Amino acid sequence: MKRIIAVFLALVMVVPLVAQDGDTKDERYNGQFSGIVEMGYTYGSYQREISHQMKLAKLRAIFTYQYTPSISFGIGTGIYLKHDRNLLFDGEEPIIPFFLDFRVFRKKPRFSPYASLDIGYSLIGEDFGSVNFSGLGLYINPNAGISYFINEKLAMNIALGYDLQRMRYSGWGYDYSVNSHGVSIIIGITF
Repeated sequence: MKRIIAVFLALVMVVPLVAQDGDTKDERYNGQFSGIVEMGYTYGSYQREISHQMKLAKLRAIFTYQYTPSISFGIGTGIYLKHDRNLLFDGEEPIIPFFLDFRVFRKKPRFSPYASLDIGYSLIGEDFGSVNFSGLGLYINPNAGISYFINEKLAMNIALGYDLQRMRYSGWGYDYSVNSHGVSIIIGITF
């Protein structure tokens, strides 16, 4: 929990520095809505108490509002699929996160470094394709990355991040709720 607070505080301290860089004269980014589509992979740490490791393939969609040229807020959702040792998706229990997205940019002509923080809650499907969902828990995902602007409205993104997801595991004689966490890599486009 201390790590999460430290990352959040670091992002909060970066906002005033980025907002004061003098690029607020660039009106083409102010007040615009944009979409972000990302795919990625999370490789988690091993959980001893349940003999499990979080491995997730993820597809996300985020809708953002560019508050200033350096700051955007948005909402997002996605589908995360767990898989087994052999990189085969088990086909059950997709994780569906709903989150708020906060991004801080350092606008440059072509390459723009950024930091983002996603905080939300995840649901889990009882079976893939069913409409029965139950609550899974808190979802936190800080990222640091870089965007390459192809033109004024289209950019490619790559980021490295950290996923923290409250997970519930149950089986024959056990029922655990643990914080699963891992390192993630994400690629995507902003349009």
